[in-house]
Amino acid sequence: MAEDEQLKKELKMACKSDAISPTIASIKEFIFQVDSAIDDLDFRLEMTAREMLANAVEHGCNEPDKFVDIIIYASKSEVILQVRDPGPGFNWEDIEWDNMPVLSEKGRGLCMIKKAVDRVEFNDPGNEITIYFKSQ
Repeated sequence: MAEDEQLKKELKMACKSDAISPTIASIKEFIFQVDSAIDDLDFRLEMTAREMLANAVEHGCNEPDKFVDIIIYASKSEVILQVRDPGPGFNWEDIEWDNMPVLSEKGRGLCMIKKAVDRVEFNDPGNEITIYFKSQ
């Protein structure tokens, strides 16, 4: 592998909660092919991917025969994880990141994701989240 060559993998996950753990195992297996220089990547990836996929199943999978699309990019200096569910999305622009109650039942997962990654982005309809981990 070249110095900072970026690998890409696409996955589809069934819209079922029991598909989350095997999907995370596949994501990690792919990412850890690269000798990453990103601090605490295993822990941060596990937590954020689990939350992203759980949100996709809970909020975006109204029909169990649909799929969640996942794209992963991995290099020594950066990992990007993109999750898109088949749902209509949500208004992510209304999120008040600085005022999210940590003990709230709703929205806590997005707050955890935001704190664990270097950057987070949503697409316009709000059915896709992309997170970035970068080496320091």
